[in-house]
Amino acid sequence: MGSQPIRDSLDKASTEHPILITHASGHVSAANSYLLEANGIDEKSKDPAGGGFERYQNGKPDGICKESAVSMLHSSKKIIYPAKPTPEEEMAGYKQYFHNLLSTGITSIGDAWTTPAKVGVYKQLVAEHFPMRFNLFIGVDYLDDVLSGKIARVNTDYLRIEGIKLFHGNSLSGKTCWLYEPYDTINPATGKKDYYGIPPVRNQAALDSVVLKIHKAGLQIACHSNGDREIDMILTAIEDAQKTYYRPDARHRIEHCSITNQEILDRIKKDSIIPVFHCYMYELGNQMKVYGAKRMEMIHPTKTALDMGILFALHSDAPVSNYDAMIRLGSAVNRETKDGFVVGANQRISPEDAIKAYTYAGAYTTYEEGKKGSIIVGQFADLIVVDNDPTTIDPEKIYNIKVLTTIVGGKVAFERK
Repeated sequence: MGSQPIRDSLDKASTEHPILITHASGHVSAANSYLLEANGIDEKSKDPAGGGFERYQNGKPDGICKESAVSMLHSSKKIIYPAKPTPEEEMAGYKQYFHNLLSTGITSIGDAWTTPAKVGVYKQLVAEHFPMRFNLFIGVDYLDDVLSGKIARVNTDYLRIEGIKLFHGNSLSGKTCWLYEPYDTINPATGKKDYYGIPPVRNQAALDSVVLKIHKAGLQIACHSNGDREIDMILTAIEDAQKTYYRPDARHRIEHCSITNQEILDRIKKDSIIPVFHCYMYELGNQMKVYGAKRMEMIHPTKTALDMGILFALHSDAPVSNYDAMIRLGSAVNRETKDGFVVGANQRISPEDAIKAYTYAGAYTTYEEGKKGSIIVGQFADLIVVDNDPTTIDPEKIYNIKVLTTIVGGKVAFERK
């Protein structure tokens, strides 16, 4: 939806080379006609499960490939992928990336889709005493590796492997998440406002089965869900799993938990589920306009959740949005785009509450609130020094605060020169 500029650019592009452009969300791509034709994609092509081709009114795909539809293009021998880095280059890249995070005030990260190969990378970083704490959520594709012990569960001060990342549903900024009410935008295939997003790959029974399997194993679930229709399904699956095999303090998470309503929040509170809200309005808030004014009042409902006593955390979802701690903090407080558009002013929270969501609550989501997330005696000395006070500065200037020093475990990990 709303992809005409991309389509126009591709129409003008070379007719002799395949072109594939991926949206920042990673959930939508745009292919030129050459690439579509090379893969035999035309008006007779059916949408795959969990995906779809945006189409003209005559049924012909216009090049916008949503979710799993892009997989139908990867069979083309005409696509040339960049060479993979050597192990040494890959490790150097990880170290540089994590040094960049340290420079913005981040001392712990959560990798929300870790593969077996990446587990090895993180173990090497920890062995070399890299000054950052890593929480790994193993991709559900590798669940059996965790259950068999091939990927060992770990719970140390610098490395934690105790959770599984599950996808159920699609993208908010990519406009593919599944909704009860249609998007506030015209469907190019029909000329009407009748687009509800892309249904998830799993039906309720399949989702219930995988959630119960993870839950019974004593693992934490971190489930990506954005649309209200998707979120209700994961809530039902978790509720049914608890009825079958009760676990106190399971702390299952919903990553993003974007389009909500009061009933969803009531269920979250009743079930003690942790919403880990996105707050990327600064960069991508304009993408929210397709959800309409009413739904924008309950997108990432931080203030409503706070008033209800729901403990929630916040995250960056980098590289979808910037990982910089002050940009994320400012976005949670202001809920405003770079050009001044406000997404749900009623959901603004104070700097103090936003800081808590990124620190104490972040630690709580990984059962680590007893050793990090607060500046108190006995906890890790993971601290940052900044050049201004985010609780007293003009909220619009929080984005400009600089991190001067980052300390991890009582040792300086970054110092601005």
